[in-house]
Amino acid sequence: AATASMTGGSIATQGSNGYGIWAAVLNPASTAAATATMDAAASTITTQQTGAAGIYARNEGNGTATATLLNGRISTAGSYGYGLYAGTVGAGNAVASSSAGTSIQTSGMDGAKGILAQALGTGNATATNGGTVLTTGASGIDGNFGSYASASGGNATAGNTGTITTGGTFGYGVYASTTGNGTATATSSGAVTTNGPYSTGIGAHIDN
Repeated sequence: AATASMTGGSIATQGSNGYGIWAAVLNPASTAAATATMDAAASTITTQQTGAAGIYARNEGNGTATATLLNGRISTAGSYGYGLYAGTVGAGNAVASSSAGTSIQTSGMDGAKGILAQALGTGNATATNGGTVLTTGASGIDGNFGSYASASGGNATAGNTGTITTGGTFGYGVYASTTGNGTATATSSGAVTTNGPYSTGIGAHIDN
């Protein structure tokens, strides 16, 4: 297994495509898991440039990818930045989640995601927010997302029990989409606020 965790201190990345916490399985034949976790109540992860992520877990084999924010705060400033990202390309599931009391803020101009679970193979994608997600960028056509699950061959499930606020055009609070034969389910029992035009509080989309 590939495991990366943060239990204290702080992390700041300045370059594009930089990662605060990074765990990856790169062998396509592997069934090992990739797990990245932050559990540090008084700690922060800050990223500054395009494509950067606070917590990033990727699996190119057939195992799971899990990105988890249990305690702490993440701030991303670049377009196409991610607070939490979990991605798989094989049969494994992608799971990204934040717990109550945590905070994720994105301020990138376009394509920023607070929480993203992406299954590009046959696995399921699950994104769940239990804390606070705030996207403030003036997004373009690619939009900014609070809690987003995207699947290609499996099920996509996005949820929110906390608070999500999006700013900018094409903002999405809780969104699930799949292009395969699976289901797309988006639910919220928390608070969702969208402030820009063409925005959606809770949305689910199937393209198959």
